[in-house]
Amino acid sequence: MGIDSMKILVKTLPDNNIKNIEIKSGSKIIDLLKKISLKPDSIIVLNDTSPVPVDENINEEQKITIIKVASGG
Repeated sequence: MGIDSMKILVKTLPDNNIKNIEIKSGSKIIDLLKKISLKPDSIIVLNDTSPVPVDENINEEQKITIIKVASGG
């Protein structure tokens, strides 16, 4: 891990996939979504149990839950 990077724990639902992701220090949620190839309009991001906007900064050792949502008719 580089000096200007940090690791965060990311859990995705409903597949219940958990992984540590290394990301550049000072990154925002939107940067994380780009790194893992998810579109912000298809997910809900939680920090612990609280929803967070995609422009929020990510902190070292933060635990993020990403819920993939589906819509249709």
